[in-house]
Amino acid sequence: KDTYIGEGDSDNESADSEADDCLQNAGAYSGEEVLRIMKDKLVRLQKLYIDQFQRIVHKMRESRRVYLSRLRAEKDAGLVSIYSQPKDVQEYARFKAMMHYYSPVGREALLAARNRERRL
Repeated sequence: KDTYIGEGDSDNESADSEADDCLQNAGAYSGEEVLRIMKDKLVRLQKLYIDQFQRIVHKMRESRRVYLSRLRAEKDAGLVSIYSQPKDVQEYARFKAMMHYYSPVGREALLAARNRERRL
């Protein structure tokens, strides 16, 4: 019969080690025991991944529901979206000019870009 030498205490710190595991301190495992332990760990991980995926799907659906309810309330209140507003060309050009009023030029632009890259 094949036996495998355990790794010692390294499994004690793992998140999936169980306190009531009778083979934890044995040090040597048979082939069937290794297969059973690995299968139990894989089944547990699969269950955890499925639970996490279901939680993420639930959060996504909830945030979509909140977004749609806010959008509906915004439409009911008569607020206008930025994309459906009437466009005034002169006002838009003035707004764009004001947005670039404080933007750096020349050497200052290069230093600002380098600083932005460093922050990322």
